Amino acid sequence: GLEEQLRLCQEPEELYRELCGRCAEIIEKAGNAVQDKESALREELESYLRQNLSRDVSLLDLADQFHLSPNYMSALFKSATGSNFKDYLSRLRFERAKAIIGASRTLSWPAGGAGSIANVNTLIRVFKKYGGMSPGQYQKMRQEESHASPEEG
Repeated sequence: GLEEQLRLCQEPEELYRELCGRCAEIIEKAGNAVQDKESALREELESYLRQNLSRDVSLLDLADQFHLSPNYMSALFKSATGSNFKDYLSRLRFERAKAIIGASRTLSWPAGGAGSIANVNTLIRVFKKYGGMSPGQYQKMRQEESHASPEEG
């Protein structure tokens, strides 16, 4: 064990190196544990948000779900995902809208909204922010791509 290893050290420098090595191992293991917890939390947060995209979910809802204060959830969310809650949720909604619009054959959107963005103006704003174009431009581009590249076989 550690005690035995330390007794075997003959010189102070050797003891110092041994202690530093052990401390580095402990710090690395602690860092890995934090990363594992953040990764698990990120997966839980994303799962919850994906399951609730059709709801008007808020940071308060998320904090309640995980039994945390809104301020702590906000900081934890930013640490785990690298984004603030609003931007992250908007990006998830954009991704869902993009899939729905890309798969649609017409330039109209489902009555319930595209990807849980029911307001057309919000949809256009989110699409331009994350996709660099309007939903109509994206859909037109996807349709042109599908006509330009016939299936290989």
